[in-house]
Amino acid sequence: MKKLSSCVLGAILATVVGTSALANEKCFDFAVEQATTPVPPYVISGMKITKTLIEKMPSNPDLVFIGDSLLMLLDKELKAGLPNKEVFNFSVGSDRTQHALWRLEQIPTQLSHSPKGIVILLGTNNLSDGGMDACGTFAGLEAVIKKTREIWAKAPIFLVTVPPRGADFLQFDKERLLLNERISKVAGNNVFPVLLSDREMTCNQYGRAPLPSNTLACFKENAYTCGNYKDDNLHLLPPALKVINAKISAASLASIGTDILK
Repeated sequence: MKKLSSCVLGAILATVVGTSALANEKCFDFAVEQATTPVPPYVISGMKITKTLIEKMPSNPDLVFIGDSLLMLLDKELKAGLPNKEVFNFSVGSDRTQHALWRLEQIPTQLSHSPKGIVILLGTNNLSDGGMDACGTFAGLEAVIKKTREIWAKAPIFLVTVPPRGADFLQFDKERLLLNERISKVAGNNVFPVLLSDREMTCNQYGRAPLPSNTLACFKENAYTCGNYKDDNLHLLPPALKVINAKISAASLASIGTDILK
């Protein structure tokens, strides 16, 4: 009997089983509860990383970054690009908002030093969880902001929109766009949105025709490519950091009259 190639088999399975359904726009109680309830990381390594980060946390950081692997994997470049700043990159791979909340709970509250700015980039992992919606994820982000404010009472907080992901940069896109719309409207309590350009982040690939489902099964052979992304079209390469930092600088200048990265 002739064996099916992995790509063909994947395409058939996608047709039979169906791809992950986009979450309903309704805000489900379970989604909110999951995204806002502090829990340790799924893997022990995440807990170890958290412990190490807190042990090495600068006593007087100029900038604090709170995120997942999108920022964690750019730690070296992030700090190298800000040579005159004391940077605390409190980002752990695979983390959802609920894991970030747990991490923040490990820091003593009401630290006396106020950073020049705090940047939060979270949510893409929440959206990848089955049944999670934009509303639940945003509730998680609000909880992260609230907890962050308990620790650093006066620092301006900049909430970054979630960049596109996936073979055609359209994975979980309906909920991602709804989430980013909510992020774009944050206001008050010294919290400001940072609006990334989807087309700029994806080297103008975002908005192209969606890839047929049967080609998504063969990701590496068919995925759209961009120099801002690794081959998985999820994690970011150093050029993406320049795009993000430019938006952070512009947002901070417009909102508080100073560039927190300078």
